[in-house]
Amino acid sequence: MLSIAIKRAIQVCCPSDLKPVLARIEASEIGYRLVKGTFWSVAGTVISRGLMFAAWVLVARMLGKTDYGELGMIQSTVGMFGVFAGFGLGLTATKHVAEYRSSDPKRAGRIIVISGLVAMVTGGLMATGLFVFASWLAEHTINAPHLAGVLRISALILFVNALNGAQTGALAGFEAFKTIAYVNLFVGIISFPILVGGAYFGGLTGAVWALAINLIVNWFLNHLALRKEAHRHKVTFSFRKCSHELAILWSFSLPMVLSSSLAGPVMWVCNSLLVNKPEGYAELGLYTAVYKFYSPAIFLTAILSNVYLPILSNSYASDSSQRFSTQAKRMLMTNGLGLLFLFSLFLGISPILLPMYGNDYDFRFLLVFLVILSATLSAFGGYLNSVLVAMNIPWYGLIGNALWAIIYVGLFLYCSRYGAIGMAFSLSVSLLCSQVFIEYHMLKRIFQQKGNPFAIVFFRIFSFFKSIYRRKNLLMSTTTAFLRNIVQLNTIYDLANSPQRIYVFACSQGCEAYSLAMIYHKKNPDSIPHIFGFDIDRECLKKAEIGIYSAKDLLYGSNRHDETTVTRFLSKYLVLQDDGNYRVVESIQSQCSFAFGSILDPQFTQTLDKADIVFCQNVLIHMTEAENKDAIELLANTVRPGGLLVIGGMRLPVRERIMKISGLVPITTNCREIHEAQKDLRNLWNRNMAMNRSYIAMPPFTQAEGWEYQFSTIFRKEGSKST
Repeated sequence: MLSIAIKRAIQVCCPSDLKPVLARIEASEIGYRLVKGTFWSVAGTVISRGLMFAAWVLVARMLGKTDYGELGMIQSTVGMFGVFAGFGLGLTATKHVAEYRSSDPKRAGRIIVISGLVAMVTGGLMATGLFVFASWLAEHTINAPHLAGVLRISALILFVNALNGAQTGALAGFEAFKTIAYVNLFVGIISFPILVGGAYFGGLTGAVWALAINLIVNWFLNHLALRKEAHRHKVTFSFRKCSHELAILWSFSLPMVLSSSLAGPVMWVCNSLLVNKPEGYAELGLYTAVYKFYSPAIFLTAILSNVYLPILSNSYASDSSQRFSTQAKRMLMTNGLGLLFLFSLFLGISPILLPMYGNDYDFRFLLVFLVILSATLSAFGGYLNSVLVAMNIPWYGLIGNALWAIIYVGLFLYCSRYGAIGMAFSLSVSLLCSQVFIEYHMLKRIFQQKGNPFAIVFFRIFSFFKSIYRRKNLLMSTTTAFLRNIVQLNTIYDLANSPQRIYVFACSQGCEAYSLAMIYHKKNPDSIPHIFGFDIDRECLKKAEIGIYSAKDLLYGSNRHDETTVTRFLSKYLVLQDDGNYRVVESIQSQCSFAFGSILDPQFTQTLDKADIVFCQNVLIHMTEAENKDAIELLANTVRPGGLLVIGGMRLPVRERIMKISGLVPITTNCREIHEAQKDLRNLWNRNMAMNRSYIAMPPFTQAEGWEYQFSTIFRKEGSKST
């Protein structure tokens, strides 16, 4: 019920300009899963992380700069051992549960069980090692013998963290982001009094105990949630044949843990180098405070990475490589822009919020800039890692992390004299270098093109910005034209003079659908086909159903070059009303129906009966080539054998490449006349407007090689009409 109420609230509150985008998301399975997962993940963590941030601010004020730095060192130590304790089981569970939850539920259950068992073993071993060697580590590595007791307490944190990692990974594999959101929300609410109370009554020791208690509560809630989700997906937990899944753990978890194992120890080594300098713990306290300030943004990006991973894994396992590549490219580009926005936002508000830590913390702008920059680069690395994991190529991550570790430690050996600023600078440079290496090789593989992948990425980003204006105003185009191309309509009638069913995709306000009905009524009043219009803009569909248009609507587009003929023709089928608008006559309106439907939604197009003629002329020009290819494939499946597919737009080279492999036969009857009849678009080319040339793609008609596929707008599907 809550999900329905939220969905209704979004539809009501959504601005009218964004409703077409919302409709398109609803029509896309991948888009809907992504937005739904992101919404619930963000909803559960905004409050929980906000409370955690407030708690950490209070803890920092209670402990002071030095003790807070010691707490940061404790967490760094736990993080170092946590890599080995977790053994990459969270990612292992996410990826393989996403792959097998539907196709092989029993195997998914075995993977969850073996992940939990291995987490108990590895977590227990690492926790025992930390407990036993706590005194030696405190005295010889972090230069703080008095922290030995606190390190022993943190062994419990280490063990429970390992269990939580495997459980959360399995929940993400089920795409149970709503359940995870509820768990995070409850944990965030109880963490505030636990952390603040622990620090207030017990100081540093109390804060560490509070962290342990908080994680135990988290584990218990995760345990209940996992059993519920497994039952919902009919996944059963069984110890039988669990050993059969060890191969997956070793082939996938081992390279992942080797890759991840570098981060914790390297960060710990650099932290140790810093705290052994004069005022080292104070410098680490400053660094930790800024990092915690940026932690809401870091956690948000981590949420998105967790949402993307099961979707990308499922796509890589079941779909074509082209579709996976498209999803991966979009994910990297959009989230890279999102991180740039978060970087600018937090840098801008830092002078307002950082003083909350108290007068004891002297924040310098260069320190804040470098810490936020390094955290942003690290967050983008999380997105890269999601793609690497989905593609089953974690070894690239291992090589990239090794490069990062060498550069970070080597550079910080020199820069440690500059304290926290030196650490943030070294981390930023090392992350940048490693990501350049990873991105070069990964993008080369994803884009599957020759040439420098960075040049390709730059071109794609430029194209993205250039398309923002277009897509905002044109993708969900709210304008079509009556009798836009009379030559084309007459040709279609000559080719198919007695169709029973016609589909018009991206019908917008219905002008094209009504134009078809008018043409067939004029030619043969006793046999008018039923015409179905589909669009994802509900406001346009409402106008189409009403069938009332302004005088401007009547003379929009190419038809304005033959105003007299168009006006005479339309006067037979449009009735002038008292308000100056025109209403479509009942005999035409009754032959047209309009409904919500997306051209890119296979679940929708598969439900449609085959049609004699299928139109799609108003939206293809605003799509990418990959989207054009998917759209043509889906459109062709809605055409009856022997029927016609009528398309418009599409850049000519793209149309030629796609239509040649579509299996559809181009109809060249009146091809030149149809092309030249679009006078307004042809005039844009003739005016030497380069931007319009590349976009609208209406060059002069030629009969060079491949001209049939480039200039034809009508294609026939092979087969008998009677079938």
